[in-house]
Amino acid sequence: MPISRLRLRLAAWFGAAFLIGLVILDVGFLLYTHRKADAKLTRDVTKDARDLSSGVIQERDANPAASAAASVAEVLGEWPPGVEVIAVYDAAGAIL
Repeated sequence: MPISRLRLRLAAWFGAAFLIGLVILDVGFLLYTHRKADAKLTRDVTKDARDLSSGVIQERDANPAASAAASVAEVLGEWPPGVEVIAVYDAAGAIL
């Protein structure tokens, strides 16, 4: 029994529609995860920056005679270990 041309065309159209659907789903998922990862990174960095800033302010209030570099070093010394790397710069752009 020969394969009909109609069946071949239907199978080709089904395969193409299935492939296009998968590509659309893949691109949509990629864009969604990229947006969510970017938002999470921004949220985490902002939270860490606020925590570090408040820690430095508290350290300066507790010991006003200390330099800014000493206050930052004290706060970072008490910072819990983790995967993030924190660098603090002064107004001139030098790393503290």
